[in-house]
Amino acid sequence: MSLFDALLLDPAPFQVWITDRSDRQRGSGTASDPYDGGAGKLDALMNQLASVPNLMVRLGPGVFTTQG
Repeated sequence: MSLFDALLLDPAPFQVWITDRSDRQRGSGTASDPYDGGAGKLDALMNQLASVPNLMVRLGPGVFTTQG
């Protein structure tokens, strides 16, 4: 594949991880340090991340409460 062809491909998605953290730390969004999306925090977090193009959100184990 030429460099020109590679530039025409869709960009790789940016990935963030979210889980219901028991330590209640905010997290950095990586697989080893996911964002805390528990206790009603998921809506605010998703609103912050809504402007990131090509974003892939990965949810970890837990129950996530949203306002819809």
